[in-house]
Amino acid sequence: MSMTSTTNKVLQKFEGIYYFQDLLTVDECNDIIEYFDRIHSFDAHVQGPALDGEKFYNDAEVNFKTRKGKVKFERGIEKVPHSFKLVSAMETAAGEMGIILGDTDDHVDFQLAIYDSIGDKFNGHKDQDLSLMSFNKDIRKMSASLQLSRPEEYEGADLWISPDGRTKTSALIQKGSFTVFPSFVVHGIEPLKSGKRLALVLWYKGPAWR
Repeated sequence: MSMTSTTNKVLQKFEGIYYFQDLLTVDECNDIIEYFDRIHSFDAHVQGPALDGEKFYNDAEVNFKTRKGKVKFERGIEKVPHSFKLVSAMETAAGEMGIILGDTDDHVDFQLAIYDSIGDKFNGHKDQDLSLMSFNKDIRKMSASLQLSRPEEYEGADLWISPDGRTKTSALIQKGSFTVFPSFVVHGIEPLKSGKRLALVLWYKGPAWR
């Protein structure tokens, strides 16, 4: 694991995963939660194929077997509070990996993920499948998750990431910590056992891989 300083925070890099410890303060996280309070929530669902072990399901089966929870959406870094810090961290990670991202604000999408019912989860999946990348001009290149809940407020529902597709690595769980990784990496959310977990998910899009 290597460590460098960025935006006055500590960046830890491990097998293509970038951890920003306490990137936002607790108050800044609460600003984001309050912003999304005004946005309507939807039942979470999966768009396109998702990975569950070695089997791919169609949309109807995926929604039943793979994902459970609620989500809220927003687009544009000028809207979500403190998003410039988050986007800057994603650009730092992408720059270290040599990944080319989009150059306008609308290349970043935001999703508030809500896990508040027992069993809420998201099985192993990729935000962008490599086999589909050549058919799209604007694809998800980097994914990230900002922890908005304190670890003592819930049990389960933690984010895991698997760069090699076999071994799971846990994301940071301190409120305000930020985890960044390429969108083609397998990751998921463990089933919620108790309490409520909130996380802000970001996707930074860019030109297709070459």
